[in-house]
Amino acid sequence: MAREYGSGTWRWVGLVIGSTTLKYVFDSKLKDSLKSEFGQTDVTAQFNVTNAVLSPNKPKPARASKRLADGYEGSFCSSDKIKPLKADGFQITRPKLATFNQTTLSRVLFVTLNGVKYAWRRPRNTGGEVDVNPVGAQDATDETDLVFGADFPKPAQGVILIPGQGSYRCFVDNTKVDGATLDAAAASAGWSLTSPQEINVESLLNRTIGQSQG
Repeated sequence: MAREYGSGTWRWVGLVIGSTTLKYVFDSKLKDSLKSEFGQTDVTAQFNVTNAVLSPNKPKPARASKRLADGYEGSFCSSDKIKPLKADGFQITRPKLATFNQTTLSRVLFVTLNGVKYAWRRPRNTGGEVDVNPVGAQDATDETDLVFGADFPKPAQGVILIPGQGSYRCFVDNTKVDGATLDAAAASAGWSLTSPQEINVESLLNRTIGQSQG
């Protein structure tokens, strides 16, 4: 039997990276009878968004696949299901973890929100590096649990004017912003908010099951 394509079901799997277990949310095409075997859980309106990430570029969970009597099945699986699935004859691809290196041309920064280390790479500032400590951004060093390019959560963004250079933008750590209000120390350092953070369950549902419900 051929597999169905098109819209699937929004689910999540547990993805262990470093000392953190992420809830990796994605649009699953796996048939319902296998979702428990793969460790996939449906996203509902009661979903707890702590440690949840929506389809980041990296990391990616392991993927299990197998040709069954009624057709081919393959999808992401939870980290704790890899061994049982392998024992059951499924082929497993390794998780794709996020690796990084600091260079003379670019730096990798991260902020934390909802238990997620949201990371990005940006060119180094030719006029001298900007102090991003007031907005809670940190240079990545030996982190093994960074998340790049997630559609959720989304940090707030701040901007500061650098004399003679123009504006410099940076994501803001969850501890430095409350709704549309920036931390007083960050504001005193010259930073202002340009966009709010998106960390609540409604923001995630609008991108997932809210879309499916029209």
